Amino acid sequence: MGGFKAWRLLGVVGTVLLAAGCASTGDIGNPLVRKATWYSYLNGDDLRAGCEVNDSDTVRLVFNGIYTEEVRVYEAHAGAGGRWLSGRRIPGAVDLSALTLDRPGAVLDPWRGESQVVPLNEGQWKALIETLRADGVGQPPPVGLSLESDDHYWIASGCLDRHVVFQAWARRQPAYQTLRFNDLLLSWLPLGGALPSYARADRGSFEEERRRQFHFALRVGPDGLRDDPWAP
Repeated sequence: MGGFKAWRLLGVVGTVLLAAGCASTGDIGNPLVRKATWYSYLNGDDLRAGCEVNDSDTVRLVFNGIYTEEVRVYEAHAGAGGRWLSGRRIPGAVDLSALTLDRPGAVLDPWRGESQVVPLNEGQWKALIETLRADGVGQPPPVGLSLESDDHYWIASGCLDRHVVFQAWARRQPAYQTLRFNDLLLSWLPLGGALPSYARADRGSFEEERRRQFHFALRVGPDGLRDDPWAP
């Protein structure tokens, strides 16, 4: 099955879920759940709930390396159970040649992505939070910034010290070029290596068509995302 047909297969099945405007529960291992709750997930809705009474800290960092080509998700957590960093690399192109249907849900395996978890010590946690704050987490986000699915950007959302945090950086912003937290993440959890560099798709290519067909844009509001592109 070709890459374009594979995307169409996942897209057709996921359309029903998208129309429901589902709220994220934080579980993006299932690609259909991920597709249905992506806006809510990026906005950190599940992390915002009960933040003011939460004794644990969690920050979610999502790298959009062109949505149809590569997405990476990191979550750093500190609480009574310890400190850890989890990550998932979600590729755009999938290999269906080894696909098996030996169990329920197996058809979705190629889209689940690679996931890993590593423990963090107190020094690493402190370094991450300090670096995130230096990069702008905890400061007002750039209201009106457009986050295009066919470009590169980072989104941070979470609950730190019982306060909701949200920040976004797009590739064309000067602040994006000076980010430092991404180096920390990659040093602890590479998830396949260095982040991809942005490149325009060749005119008339399969990549250009796929980016166009699955394009969407998110806009930054004063305390999170606004204007869900999939809202009914």
